[in-house]
Amino acid sequence: MRSPTCKVQHATFAVLAAAALFGTTGTVLVNAPATADPYSVAAIRLLIGAATLTAVAASRRTSADRRTTQRRWPTSVVGAIGVAVFQLCYFLAVDRTGIEAAGKFLKSINVEHLKLYADPTTKSGTALRALGMPTTIL
Repeated sequence: MRSPTCKVQHATFAVLAAAALFGTTGTVLVNAPATADPYSVAAIRLLIGAATLTAVAASRRTSADRRTTQRRWPTSVVGAIGVAVFQLCYFLAVDRTGIEAAGKFLKSINVEHLKLYADPTTKSGTALRALGMPTTIL
């Protein structure tokens, strides 16, 4: 059995890794074939994430966990569908609103001395080795 400190460290690492991987779609698209579109990349990213989470969860199961899982699988399925819909709707919203929405937001909160720069190719983020997108550079 792990100590509470070890569990907290493991959980912290998992959250940081997830945060770093959240913005990988733009970086992948830079290196992907020209025919790749953001929706396909997002769907593949979602499938890889789901498979990884399933494998980790399966490797840590005990007999008591199996009984609990059997009772709660409908909730898990609804959660998985919600995550999938959120991801795909997020990319659709970003595609439809574009950079203008960010500009309107900055204007609405009276930001005057911060230039908005958008790199649709995401080559600047890749060159800076940014771990996630969007990235704020001051």
